[in-house]
Amino acid sequence: MLGVGESMESKISSKRTIVVFAACLVCACTTRADDSYFEDNLPGDGGGQDGDGGDAGGTDTGTGGGGTGDDGGGSDDGGTGDDGSGTDSDTRPDVNECGDGILGNEEVCDGDLFGDITCQSQGWENGELECNEWCSNYSTDGCYTCGNAIVEGPETCDGGVGNATCENQGFTEGEVTCNVETCELDTSACTLCGDEEVEGNEECDTDNLDAQTCESLGYIEGTLACGEDCLFDKSACVSDDYTQDFESGTLGSEWTTDGNANWSASTTTPINGSYSAQSGTILDGQSTDLSLVLEYNIDGDISFYHKESTESGWDYLYFYIDNVQQGSWSGITVAAQSTYPVTAGTHTFKWSYQKDAACCTGGTDTVWIDDIYATGGKVP
Repeated sequence: MLGVGESMESKISSKRTIVVFAACLVCACTTRADDSYFEDNLPGDGGGQDGDGGDAGGTDTGTGGGGTGDDGGGSDDGGTGDDGSGTDSDTRPDVNECGDGILGNEEVCDGDLFGDITCQSQGWENGELECNEWCSNYSTDGCYTCGNAIVEGPETCDGGVGNATCENQGFTEGEVTCNVETCELDTSACTLCGDEEVEGNEECDTDNLDAQTCESLGYIEGTLACGEDCLFDKSACVSDDYTQDFESGTLGSEWTTDGNANWSASTTTPINGSYSAQSGTILDGQSTDLSLVLEYNIDGDISFYHKESTESGWDYLYFYIDNVQQGSWSGITVAAQSTYPVTAGTHTFKWSYQKDAACCTGGTDTVWIDDIYATGGKVP
């Protein structure tokens, strides 16, 4: 309906103007989209928006979150946006391919790269961290503190040695210890019998006799060998052994008898042969002694036979080495042999028959010794 004073032609002209204006709006939007409008308005690196520097060759000046766009003839990006401070807080390369040897800003570790993280920073004294296969975490299994009594990391001990022995470590004998500096098992005191090396408590090893011979060991002659236990086999060595069976009818000049009565070589109920050394006759509370001094060039032993006819539990035959009692016998007994080890050196051997101070006798109040054999011993 036409308004007052409005002609049909002016109304049509107005409608044309509206259509043209709408068409221009559509065109402008299309042109703006083609000029990468959405691309220029994406968020910048630091959290702002990149400025629109204007189309190439243009004169637009845009403002970004981190800077101002170029004025005319520049690129679309007017600057690099950031967190608003103007600088990035993480300076590591933005490379996150695990195993490339570069510690990217999304990686915890990469190979042997851990940044500032170490075993020490995690509370240990020594060791190496291990990065997992995704570079997303690390293991402290290789970290350790030597001396905290906990076996950890590469340690094989810490303080004690646990169940470790020379035998279960591949040796024959010896003692395993723990190195207090490295917390590793120390097997230097272990020996391996059969490796031809004389070590530890070994005297020899296979054919290695450690430059020893029967003669160097104090024997007269013979052939020294090495046993399976890596100790000397001296069975083929000949020693200057002392023997005495009293068959000469005398004690011999090397013997000393003292006390309240003297010993003698007697034919009265001898142990072996015709003669044995027999104690002298003594009273209650008395004693009679027979002594012998021998020199041992090597460790050896002394053996002898003995027989007693005494008051059981009261009167005794005692045997001493260097005044240290080794054995005692009492009562009415049959002949028996006793043997005692003797170390190298000069030693005094004494047989002493002693009666208690109370009354009474037992048997014949007599003791005998015979067939003394001292392996390795001789009269000085």
